[in-house]
Amino acid sequence: MGEFVSSLTEEQRVALLQEIHQAQATEVKRKAEEKLASWRWRSRFGRPASVHSLGADPTGTYCAIPQDWLQKKVEEKTKARPPNATELRQLAVFNALPFIGFGFLDNFIMILAVSTLGSLVHGA
Repeated sequence: MGEFVSSLTEEQRVALLQEIHQAQATEVKRKAEEKLASWRWRSRFGRPASVHSLGADPTGTYCAIPQDWLQKKVEEKTKARPPNATELRQLAVFNALPFIGFGFLDNFIMILAVSTLGSLVHGA
């Protein structure tokens, strides 16, 4: 075995070591899944399923929801539909009202300021 390893180049040793680590990680993951049995206790919706053959109570056991299932559900709920004409009109009115109110207030202040300045200048 030592001859085989010493005959490899540095790149080949690194690649071999990475593959060994990957295989070990996969084995550890498989053993953990078997131990928790979460991969067997999930229904197709990602929820805990009843396990009568094992005689275990899945309600008190950790059962991870797969990440891809969560992402699919979020994408389904967040699909945006285009707004209809009524919603667009409401949006236009709600966005226009503050500008109209500011315009009236601004004009009112300007008229008061000019009339006050005019009376001060003509009164002096």
